[in-house]
Amino acid sequence: IEKTAAQPPQTVGFGVGDVTVYVHIGEAIDGEKEKARLQKELESVSPYIASLEKKMATEQFVAHAPQAVIEAEKKKLEEAKQKAIQLQKQLTDIH
Repeated sequence: IEKTAAQPPQTVGFGVGDVTVYVHIGEAIDGEKEKARLQKELESVSPYIASLEKKMATEQFVAHAPQAVIEAEKKKLEEAKQKAIQLQKQLTDIH
């Protein structure tokens, strides 16, 4: 285990709270296949985010839905946004 400020080469980073853990992958993972997988996952999260944002922007939904439902939708939206950020970071981290 080594403490570092920059991402070492041939690693993939995973965020855990405020800490990023880098795992050495070397040649174990095909970088192009991993990029394609991450891109596909990101493309599936983006429409989900858009649908949640559209729902939350609908005045009728916000005015009539129970507060617990609104809070649950907000939580889903925040989690989806965080996932998209993480996926984008992983895409850019693959060397």
